Formats: sequence, C-alpha cells, structure tokens
Amino acid sequence: MTDMRTDQQSESKKMIRVDISKSLEFIGLPLITFEKNGESLTFLLDTGASMNLIKKNVLEHFHYDAKQLPQKTQYYGIDNVCHETHMYSFSFRLGDFEYCEHFQEIQEPDALKLDTEEGCFEIHGILSSQFFMKYRAGFSYDTMEMFFTAPDNLS
Repeated sequence: MTDMRTDQQSESKKMIRVDISKSLEFIGLPLITFEKNGESLTFLLDTGASMNLIKKNVLEHFHYDAKQLPQKTQYYGIDNVCHETHMYSFSFRLGDFEYCEHFQEIQEPDALKLDTEEGCFEIHGILSSQFFMKYRAGFSYDTMEMFFTAPDNLS
C-alpha cells in the first residue's frame, strides 16, 4: 500500500514522500506500510495521538528484535480506561531507511482491526505526533502524500 520516493531537500537531509491515496480510498485513513524482516507492517498515522502504539502480538512475533525498556507507562484509550503498559524500542524499514521508535504496547488482540468490504484489515500500530515532530512529517491532501525527513542512519 506504500509507494515511496525520495527528494533531496538539502545537502544533509532527504525528504521521503509516501503516496497515501490507496489507503485513503481503501479505508479512509492515512496508513503507511513499513518492512520488518521481509514482512509488512501497517501503521495508522495519527497526528492527534501523543504516543506511538504497537500491538502486543507484533512485539511477540518479533520478540528477538523488540527491546523492552525498563519503564512502564500509562495511557487512556478511546474507551476512556487507563491502561498500564510496557515501553519497547522497535525498528522497521521504509526503502533504504531504518526507523527506530519507542512504542507502548497495545494488549487487546482485536484493537486496530477494521472491517472492510473485502474483509477484516489489521493495523499493527499507530505512529503519533512524536514521529511527526521527530521527522518533521506532514500531509498534503492535494497530492495525497505524506512527507517526512529521512533518518540520519542511511544504511
């Protein structure tokens, strides 16, 4: 679902542009697909969320790559219930670029599953305002693109 192109923004930073038109047409939400060890992970882009979230089953599947951090944290879900959860460091790829973010785990197995005309569609996590600020990200609904700077760790 993710089409990507890279533009030279300045001498030191590259601007990534990702086509989000397919996800907007498919489910009406901006999604981005990253890769982890050859598998696709789809994240909802939510500028109103204050923290990055990732599903517990994703962390369990990639347990050898997900590093649990010492602190626990709390968040209020859409259900207005306080959830205490672990924090993890987790990395993923988009083309030539590797991103490493801190995530809070979502423990509910059915969270972020959407029913579509084609069946059930699973979203693996949410990228929040933390991601948007770190990579100076934004949207252009005119061109149906998300744009953000590349990380410093070009590999």
